[in-house]
Amino acid sequence: TKWEREGLERGRREDVLRILEVRFGPVPKALTRAVEAITDQNHLARLIDAAALAGDLAAFSKALQGKTRAAPRGRGPIGSGRGPRRPAARSRRRPPGRTKGESNRGQR
Repeated sequence: TKWEREGLERGRREDVLRILEVRFGPVPKALTRAVEAITDQNHLARLIDAAALAGDLAAFSKALQGKTRAAPRGRGPIGSGRGPRRPAARSRRRPPGRTKGESNRGQR
């Protein structure tokens, strides 16, 4: 419904501003007003990502204007094409006291 949508928008705006405040301290009023003026849920969702990834408020401001994704300094954005991390390979070492030809069968 309309009220649910408005509630989601308000919550996302609050999330963006809270992330910025936690990461960078007090958020300038002009930036707060710009975020509060946004009503598109998809744009707000992208801004949550940008707030979490931005290296500073200037980088977030560029993302707010749609100029960049606001990647953090020194690292690529999440999903930078490297794919998911694979778990470390399991060790195939023999238990202590076993030699190459011995097996676990029949030893209870």
